[in-house]
Amino acid sequence: MRLPDFLLEDWIDRYRSYCRYNIAGSDVEGLALDELLSLRDGETRALWDSLTLGYSHPLGHPLLRAEIARLHPGAGPESVHVFAGTTEAVLAAVSAALSPGDHAVVVGPAYQLLTGLPAVVGAEVDQVDLTSEDGWALDVDRVGSVCRPDTRLLILNAPNNPTGALPSPEQVRALAGLAESLGARLLVDEVYRGLEEPETAPPSGVELGPHAVTVSGVSKAYGLAGLRIGWVVSTDADYRRRLREFRYWTTLNNSAPSEVLAVVALRARATLLDRARGIVTANRTLLEDFLAQHSDWFDWAPTRAGTTAYPRLLQDDARRAAETLATRHGVFVVPSSVIPSAGEHLRIGLGRTDLPEGLDALADALASLRPGELSAKAAA
Repeated sequence: MRLPDFLLEDWIDRYRSYCRYNIAGSDVEGLALDELLSLRDGETRALWDSLTLGYSHPLGHPLLRAEIARLHPGAGPESVHVFAGTTEAVLAAVSAALSPGDHAVVVGPAYQLLTGLPAVVGAEVDQVDLTSEDGWALDVDRVGSVCRPDTRLLILNAPNNPTGALPSPEQVRALAGLAESLGARLLVDEVYRGLEEPETAPPSGVELGPHAVTVSGVSKAYGLAGLRIGWVVSTDADYRRRLREFRYWTTLNNSAPSEVLAVVALRARATLLDRARGIVTANRTLLEDFLAQHSDWFDWAPTRAGTTAYPRLLQDDARRAAETLATRHGVFVVPSSVIPSAGEHLRIGLGRTDLPEGLDALADALASLRPGELSAKAAA
């Protein structure tokens, strides 16, 4: 298997070490271990205190699978397979859905894992990007226009990273209907789900039929990326068999401590998501004010979900601007060229508690320049 360069992670490795201020992160501020342990109930306290470090169950701890199933009406614990992080879950979900020569369609912009993996497993891929001009709205007709008789997988990230867009319930149902009409599977990456207003949330993927799959984990909205716990939920028994065989060939089982801590987190879901929602909501308001004050530099199609925003630079090349901000001003942002997506956008994260200081540093960097000069500084 030959893997392509991972543009975003390469960018992070290259530039984040320069920077005092990271305002591009896509996760919520990490939760302290002591704080998570304080949320244990009697059962999880006993589990933690008696924990041994042997092999865990390949499909996930039974209590963890049961907690995940409770998030998805109509799915039981048998529908849940737990993996060593959402990255492995996505890799398993895509690999189980596609064969070499199949066709896949990905709704972008999206994390390169989603847009790149179908090609890695030998499929042909078309990407249909949301656009800021349309408010990042999901256009199911555009997705359908690139589908083919051999299309076997549609991929959607909802809420979306990097845009923060959230499709409506009607749009997601229409996409699921399109997949079903093609005899294809719909994979919905929901790792940012839980911070939106409940009345705006579309149905979870697995609720849309046996051809639809949910992928998620505790890394983003829960602030628990260090646990490396993700999952796939499917009501299709044959598809789950392929997931299981994939697991046997890869990591086999998860970290036993991480699984117990994930049970604690899911049982305290309301507390953790309230914490995350408070951080993200305050930061979104702060960013709105910042962008309004710097309207000669940026425009933005506001979004109300997830942990990221994707404003557009009006006169600068995003990559060169991001290089200048990192190397000369200590401010880390992610340019659209490494997402990758069209246009001159910067990804800004809303989940970290130090975003106010980071935006102050960004404002200081812009104060001595005129629009267009960030790119020139990088080229100099």
